[in-house]
Amino acid sequence: MILRQLVSKRYFHLSIRLLQDGPKDFPSTVSNVTSSSTTLITPSTVTLDKQSIEESDNVETSEIQQFSNFNNKLGRGKKLSPKKQNIVILDAKQSRLIRKVPKYFQNVSKKNHVHPLKAAAVNDAGSASNQNMNLEEELRRLSTFMVKPGEVQILKSIETIKPKNAEISKKRYEQVKNELANGFTVAQLKEYIRASKLQIHFSRKTKKAELINRLLVDGWNLKISENINPEEDLVIERTFHLTKKQLFLILAHNSIPNWIRANVKIVVIPEDLEIVVYAAQSHIQYIEIALETLLKNVESDTIDLSTVDQILKKSNQTLPLDEIQKLSGVFFEVSINDEAHDESYVMTHNYVMTSLGKKKFSTALRLIVWSLNYNQHFVNTDMHVDFENTRFEYFSTAVSDNILPWNERAKNWFHLKEPRSVDYSSKPLAADDLDLGKIHSEINSISPDPERSQLGVTLATFGDLLYDSSNMETKDKFVLNTEVPYAHEKILSLPLDLPEGEELDHDTDYHSYHIQMKFVPSPFTEDQIMLYPPVEFWFEIDEYDKVNKSSLQAFIALKEQHSIVSLPTKTTDLKFIKSVTEELVPPFSGSDAWLNDQPGIKEFVSRSRLDYDRASSIYVPDSVMINLPNFDKPVKYNYVSMSYRTHLALKFNKRSLQYSIVEGGSLGGRTTEILMIGDPVNDMNKQEFKEFAQDSLQFIESLQ
Repeated sequence: MILRQLVSKRYFHLSIRLLQDGPKDFPSTVSNVTSSSTTLITPSTVTLDKQSIEESDNVETSEIQQFSNFNNKLGRGKKLSPKKQNIVILDAKQSRLIRKVPKYFQNVSKKNHVHPLKAAAVNDAGSASNQNMNLEEELRRLSTFMVKPGEVQILKSIETIKPKNAEISKKRYEQVKNELANGFTVAQLKEYIRASKLQIHFSRKTKKAELINRLLVDGWNLKISENINPEEDLVIERTFHLTKKQLFLILAHNSIPNWIRANVKIVVIPEDLEIVVYAAQSHIQYIEIALETLLKNVESDTIDLSTVDQILKKSNQTLPLDEIQKLSGVFFEVSINDEAHDESYVMTHNYVMTSLGKKKFSTALRLIVWSLNYNQHFVNTDMHVDFENTRFEYFSTAVSDNILPWNERAKNWFHLKEPRSVDYSSKPLAADDLDLGKIHSEINSISPDPERSQLGVTLATFGDLLYDSSNMETKDKFVLNTEVPYAHEKILSLPLDLPEGEELDHDTDYHSYHIQMKFVPSPFTEDQIMLYPPVEFWFEIDEYDKVNKSSLQAFIALKEQHSIVSLPTKTTDLKFIKSVTEELVPPFSGSDAWLNDQPGIKEFVSRSRLDYDRASSIYVPDSVMINLPNFDKPVKYNYVSMSYRTHLALKFNKRSLQYSIVEGGSLGGRTTEILMIGDPVNDMNKQEFKEFAQDSLQFIESLQ
C-alpha cells in the first residue's frame, strides 16, 4: 500500500513527476547514509569561498605580469606554479543539496528519557524493560541511576555537601563534618582534593578528621558565624509518603531534578512509595509547595477497553501497558465497582487514566491502538523457511532501538543463518532454487477489481527476518528488519531512474519527499472494526519544505499478500508483496468542491498543522471520519503514526528500484527500505515473475 503513490502514474504520477516540476538540489543520494570512508564528490560539492576566488585571480594576474617582465629581460622563461587554492570539499548535507530531516521526526531518545537523579541514593536495579514488568519495577527503573556510581559520581556527591555560603552556623558546620566522615573514605576525600586542585597539603599518614578540617577551612573557606540562625541553616530530613499513582506521575513528569539545588539531596524509595529530601527548612517548604501544585494538575478520565480486550484474546497478545505508561506519562488502573463491599469485587473493562494534564491521554490511546496491530486479517502471509535444515542455526541478533518501532524494542530477536568460516563462500542463488510456482500462486491470489479505482502492484523488498524469542516454538511472531547491511555502497553505485531523454543535472535534488500518515478504525467507538480496512494519507513536501495539503492521496488497503523467503546463506532475506489499494479521494482539481464527498477528511486536513520548521507547531487531530465505499455511514478512524519519507528512484537491471529513508521519530524509529517494483498495472505470468524473482536475487548477490 505504501508504494501506491510511487507506482501509479494515474493517481500519483510516480515520484518522477516531481523531477519534471523543476530543479531542486542534487542529492549525493543517500548522503545521509554514506559511510565516513565514502564521499561522493560532484562539481556542485566543490566550493570556493569569495576570498579564495579573489586570491586566485590576483595570483594569476601577478604571475602573468611577472612572466611578461621576465621574458622581456631574458627572452624566455618559465611560468610560476599557482599558489594553493583554499578548496572546501562538502558532502551533500553540508552543501545543502539534500534536505535536513525536521526535528519532529528525528529519533531523539532523550525526549522520553528520565534523567538519573543527582546524588540520589537508590538501589541498583537494571534499566532494561521487558513485557512482564509490573508497575513496581517500572517505578524502580524510573528512579534508578543509568550507570553504577563511579569516581565521578563520588566526587560530585562530595561537592553537593559543600555549603552554598561560606559563613554557616556551628551546628551546620558540625553537620557537614559528620556527613563527610560517615559518607566517604580517606582515599575518596584525597582524590576530591586532587581533582578540585585545592591548595591543601596532606600525606599518607594524614588522618580523616584532620583531612576533613583542612578541607572545610583551607579548601572550602568555611567560617562559623554566630549571627546565623541554626534552624534556618541546618539541613534536615523530610519524608514524603505518596500513593503509587502520585509517585509514578512525579517520576514520569521528571519533576525531581527541578527541585535539586546546592546542599539538597533527594532519595526515591519505590518499594515504600517514599521520597526523602535532605535540605534546609526553607527549601523543604519550597518542595512541599511545588509538590502540592503539581498534584493539583492531575486529570482523570475513563476509557472502555472491552473491544481492545477482545482483539488481544483473538490474536493471543498482551497489551504492553507498562511501556505505554512510561512513554505517555499516563497511569492506568482498573475501574472497580464501588458497590462491591467484599473481596469478590467486580472488575470491568473500564480503565481510569490519570496524568498531569489531559494532553497525554491522546498519546496513551494512540499507543494502545498502535500496539494492537489488529488489521492483519487484511494481510495474508506465507512463509518459505527451511526449518529442518541442520546446517542453519538461530543466532541472537542485536537490533538498534532507533530502527524498530517502540513496541518491538524490548524483545529479543533471533535470525536464522548458516554459520560462516573465514573462507566461507556460497553459490549464487537462481530463481529456480525458490518454490516459484507456489510463490507465484500466492502472489496472484489477489487482484484488483477492474471496475473500481483499484490498483494492484507486485514488489520485492529486502531485510533480515527476525523471530521473537518468546515464540520460538511456533515462530509465528516475526518482523522484517529492512535496514539492509552493506547496501549503502551498492545504492551509491546505481544510476538514477530518469525520464527518457533527460540528462543528469548535478545541481538538482532527485529525491522526493513525502509525509505518510497511518489510520485504523477506532476500537473505542466502532463495534465492527474488523470490517474496515486500514487507511493511509500521503502528502508531498514542496521545494520550500512545506507540506502541500492539496497533494493529498488517501488510500484504503483492501488486500495484501506477503510471501517471505528465508535465505540463511545470504546477507538478506526476501519478501514478495502483492498489494491491492483503492483511492478514497480524487486528485486536487483546484475546485472548492474538492473533498466535499469526504467532509471528515476535509476537516482533518484543514485542522492539521504540518509546519515542520518548528516541532512545537505540529498538530494532528486524534481521529478522522471517513466515508468508505460500500458502507452506509462514516467510520471513525484513529490516527496512529506519521513518517517523514525521503525517496530516490534508481535503476537495477532495467527495473525500478526505490531507496527510502523513513524517519518515524522517537516512537516509529528510523530505518531504510529498498523496494524493487514489478509491473504496476498487470498481473505477472509465471515467466515474468521468474524474471522478477531472478532480478531480486541478483540484487541480493550484489550485496555479498
